[in-house]
Amino acid sequence: PAIKRLRFRRMKTFAAVLLLSQGVPMILAGDEFGRSQGGNNNAYCQDNPTSWLDWSLLAANGELFRFFRLCIALRKTSRVFRRSAFFAAENEAGDRPPEISWQYLSPGEQNWGHDCHGLAFFLRSEHPVDSGGDFFVMLNGGREETLHFEAPSLKVSGKVWRRIIDTAAEPPSDFLSPAEAVAVAEGRKIAVPPFGCVVLRSRIQKSEDRSRISRMPT
Repeated sequence: PAIKRLRFRRMKTFAAVLLLSQGVPMILAGDEFGRSQGGNNNAYCQDNPTSWLDWSLLAANGELFRFFRLCIALRKTSRVFRRSAFFAAENEAGDRPPEISWQYLSPGEQNWGHDCHGLAFFLRSEHPVDSGGDFFVMLNGGREETLHFEAPSLKVSGKVWRRIIDTAAEPPSDFLSPAEAVAVAEGRKIAVPPFGCVVLRSRIQKSEDRSRISRMPT
């Protein structure tokens, strides 16, 4: 059971990486419900169970299918994941924040070393008052160590982070709507376990958020 949980965590993490990246996502039929070709990555000539779709997996792995559907819906409704041009370089005047910011564990800190297994990026909405256009994506590609990422500042009055995706959480807590998700304070340390992905999404802060932030789990 522990191995199966880890496998599904990795599958959901890969789905999140793919569907929350720029460009056209390429998905093989059956990926969305856990189909396997048994390690064969070139099965075009296999007219047998290696290449056939086992549709019973759709019912058996319904929670993975749900996760894919929600990732696709998030991509379709969030323009920051569907850009038609490269990210603009940071303007020399510094009068606006960059469209994307890369970090390791702390804002402004990067680690591109070959032995680094953590990466996070902050995608800013084109519209500062958009209630849900900003995203902070944290990835842990390591096998053993849990990494703790610091949530960056939104620098926009009235917005608050919400934890909408946690691939290590049990369904349905692995993907929540902003209204259901727990508020996360800026500067808070967020634990991302091995092979995990956690995604924060900004939302206009409501009155009940202020009390919930102080009770937010890490």
